Amino acid sequence: MRLQGAGNKMKITKKQLRKLIREAFKQNVPLFDPVTQGEIDALRKAGRQHADTSSLSTSQSAKLAGLAASAPNTERSIYQALGSEEPLTTVEEEEEFLAGQDKMLQDMSDYNLNQALEDIFVKGNRNEAVLRQLGFGKPSDYPHLQPGAEDYEDYYKEQFEEQGHLLETMAQDLMFIDTDEHDEIWAKITEFIENDERIVAKSIFTEYSGSTQAFVSKIINKRVALIDYHMGGYGVMTV
Repeated sequence: MRLQGAGNKMKITKKQLRKLIREAFKQNVPLFDPVTQGEIDALRKAGRQHADTSSLSTSQSAKLAGLAASAPNTERSIYQALGSEEPLTTVEEEEEFLAGQDKMLQDMSDYNLNQALEDIFVKGNRNEAVLRQLGFGKPSDYPHLQPGAEDYEDYYKEQFEEQGHLLETMAQDLMFIDTDEHDEIWAKITEFIENDERIVAKSIFTEYSGSTQAFVSKIINKRVALIDYHMGGYGVMTV
């Protein structure tokens, strides 16, 4: 949704904004692209090209220009009366709209993240595209983790095979994320899996690590993630 000019008689009200937010949550996607103050100002400037100010004297034009700072709503009303096709909104309505939009987008971002985490860690759906958006990568993304590479043959091959067995997936399909480059999303993911009552954390013995934290979804009765912490607090999560 974009703010329209006066020709379409568009006016954003508090009731309409709340409805947009409710509908957005219902559909799990934002209903409109973010609108910026600069975009609104550009619409207003373009709309005022249609205003007929030829009847105004030099003094009146100067006073009208001064209203932008002292009485912007009055200035807008005058331009609209002169034929401007600018958005029919007051300063207060625009501020309310932009503030509500920012909150909606933030709420939507949080909502969609929780929905994605539920899909992965509760329902066990390993959607690679979603996992990559969260910051997860695959062994095939890194040369030293490729079959034939020294690091892979000396260490990671047996680790990946054991992790694949524990997570009931092929070793080459494993995906992982670490705390070094993704500490913010790591915190959100771990907060989710550690606090969701549908997920149980269990400490298990692994050949490659010794002690690994496994997370089991009670909904599908299956391990959905493994976390290994190393010296210095460095952590790796594998799904």
